[in-house]
Amino acid sequence: MRGRTMAPPPGFEPGRTVSGTSNREDAARGSANRESGSTNGAPSVGSTAKVGLVRSLGADHVIDYTRDEFVDGQHRYDVILDVGGDRRLSHLRRALTRHGTLVIVGGEAGGRWLGGFDRSLRAELLSPLVSQRLGMLASKENAEDLRVLRDSIESAGITPAIDHVYLLSEVPAAIQHVSDGRAKGKVVITL
Repeated sequence: MRGRTMAPPPGFEPGRTVSGTSNREDAARGSANRESGSTNGAPSVGSTAKVGLVRSLGADHVIDYTRDEFVDGQHRYDVILDVGGDRRLSHLRRALTRHGTLVIVGGEAGGRWLGGFDRSLRAELLSPLVSQRLGMLASKENAEDLRVLRDSIESAGITPAIDHVYLLSEVPAAIQHVSDGRAKGKVVITL
């Protein structure tokens, strides 16, 4: 699935139920995706430490994946945006409607052969064989999209969730902060 940087992925039409998931809560991508559009009352899924951040970004409902299960067999979603997650495709498909759309954003950690993109590629291969639309979001930045993003930030349409600011000399500590999963927003390096 290809999309422009600032345009929502396929399936994000008004009136559809959308769930944003992120097992490791990739704050850089996850927070931007939550801010760029409403979830129409559907939950965003995050960890206990990040529930407050997710709510502050405008999520209508937040499920703490460390305490609750969003794939409970009772709720189905038209679209699931899985950001940096590691749930199995079969697990995510159970939470989709019959003709729902799964959009995987980013790769997972590791991956012996494909560096973490094996789940995304399996989704692309499985999609033609099932009634659901499964795929990954691939985008190519361009000058116009970056101008729109800049204008949105400058007009306060999008406010980056900044967790911590580090000096250039503190880059090792910044990397450790992110690697440990402690970042609850973007980590910024100042020059």
